[in-house]
Amino acid sequence: MVAEEGLPTASEIAAIGPPMFTWEELMDIVDGGDLGLLKRQPALQRRYDEWTKGMKARHGTIENFLIERRLRWNPPLIHPASPSFSPETPATHYRVVPNDWPYSVPTDVVHYVVWSAVPLIGPGDLTDDVERKGMWGFTGGAEHREGEDRQGFGGRSGEGITAFVKREWPEVEWETVWFMNPPKLQTVRGLVHFHVFVRPKKTFANGTNH
Repeated sequence: MVAEEGLPTASEIAAIGPPMFTWEELMDIVDGGDLGLLKRQPALQRRYDEWTKGMKARHGTIENFLIERRLRWNPPLIHPASPSFSPETPATHYRVVPNDWPYSVPTDVVHYVVWSAVPLIGPGDLTDDVERKGMWGFTGGAEHREGEDRQGFGGRSGEGITAFVKREWPEVEWETVWFMNPPKLQTVRGLVHFHVFVRPKKTFANGTNH
């Protein structure tokens, strides 16, 4: 982590307050398509707002800071031939990092961001609904919890992201909820990215998972 840039530490984030959402609430919010309901702790949001002002003053844009200091993508990458993000996307063209400014998730959940030099939305998949709601999906059994059958949303592009998430976080070990915010909710619009909430599956004493 780039400490000199004023990013919060894990202990600072944990000390801000108890989680605002349960795992089930996170799944319901994402599946409901109203991603604007996902929030940071208010104190962390205020700190984030101040941090963005400082980064813009020092680096010109948040995108510049991320490319040069966090992702080390300098000079900018050229998009490969693939029309959208998938498990075949070269590892040089994406980064999986813990969110420096996570939403208020349970203590056993890690909030990751996947930054991509490849478009997330392939030709024909940018529908009015995707533009308005974003995209999302579930893996590892999260799609079937509590009697729900959560299908995800995003067409072929969403299926490609789901396949990538399954590879990065094998379903035998992890439950995940991933989502791409619609443009109106994106605070870093100049860099393609999506979010993943990751939770380890609970293991019984006999070694079986649920």
